[in-house]
Amino acid sequence: MKILILFLQASLVLGLCCACKKPAEPKVNTTSGSADSAPAFKIAEQQRQALEQAKQVEQEIAKASETQQKQIEEATK
Repeated sequence: MKILILFLQASLVLGLCCACKKPAEPKVNTTSGSADSAPAFKIAEQQRQALEQAKQVEQEIAKASETQQKQIEEATK
């Protein structure tokens, strides 16, 4: 029970410290003319790349599925 109370108190103190922290100023990229040319933040770049690869695989699978469906339909006629 004492461990639970200690954990709750520590969480409360940590939460209050984080809440009182001054937010960072957003970075403005003045060298780039277009915001669409490159992402502003490099957060989770690997995840973005994996998502793009997954989308490409999904498209390839959809094309293969369509081709297979056409072949099945032609074979059954």
